[in-house]
Amino acid sequence: MSTADRSYLYHVGERLIAHRKPVLLGVTVATLIFAVFALRLDLVSRFDELLPQNHPFIQVHNQYTPTFGGANTIMLMLEV
Repeated sequence: MSTADRSYLYHVGERLIAHRKPVLLGVTVATLIFAVFALRLDLVSRFDELLPQNHPFIQVHNQYTPTFGGANTIMLMLEV
């Protein structure tokens, strides 16, 4: 890091400390805005949407899913 870079960062640091209340207010307002939008997010992850639908293995999987269930299904056969 050169001397010019250090003096620039030192100057930025001094200005942030000198105006810490407006900086803190700005960061708080930005955080609250982000929090409001984060609460509106609807996170949905479906396994079948993550798979490449044009891959031959996935096409076979999609073909047999109605018969045998999805990838998260366990079938047991008991012989007595």
